[in-house]
Amino acid sequence: FSKKFHKLRSELLRFMQEHIYPNERVLHRQHKELAEKAGSRWVVPPLFEKLKAVAKKRGLWNLFLTKSKHHSLDTGLTNVEYSVLCEI
Repeated sequence: FSKKFHKLRSELLRFMQEHIYPNERVLHRQHKELAEKAGSRWVVPPLFEKLKAVAKKRGLWNLFLTKSKHHSLDTGLTNVEYSVLCEI
């Protein structure tokens, strides 16, 4: 695996420990309340949007993207490296 992979893996593990695992119950509760109110399970809890912003700021969002004329993101990961990160 590349140095980039190892760096992203460490950052992703830290992000999960600091932000995701401690907030799982809150996310589930927010989702349940919003879904009941909306009458649909296709709702996005406010905390999810906040966590998404943190992930984006840390470069941990859309890790599957490769270089394109449509955006400036390029993780430089192989499919195998990306798939391992998806398992976290």
